[in-house]
Amino acid sequence: PFGGAAERHETPLDCAVRELEEETGLKTDPTALLFLGEVSKLDFCGNPTACVFFLLQGVDPASLHVTEGTAIVLALDEIATDPRVTPFCRKLAAALAAHVQ
Repeated sequence: PFGGAAERHETPLDCAVRELEEETGLKTDPTALLFLGEVSKLDFCGNPTACVFFLLQGVDPASLHVTEGTAIVLALDEIATDPRVTPFCRKLAAALAAHVQ
């Protein structure tokens, strides 16, 4: 997943489009992003925050130019057993797999 914090007066959708372009070079139409849901949680400093999730399908991983972190390309069924994936991302992938099937 790619992500980041919303700027002042930015909607979650606007933030997702901006962060996707900043972190991968991929420009997308906001209507192409499918809203998956949101959860509230505490950030690393203990502050309440909302995480909003969108899905963009049909992207060729070779077209991405990752500028932050390292890209890991996995099929949804591989995520559950890959040691590089965080527990939170495993839960997200399981929910996503149930959603897209």
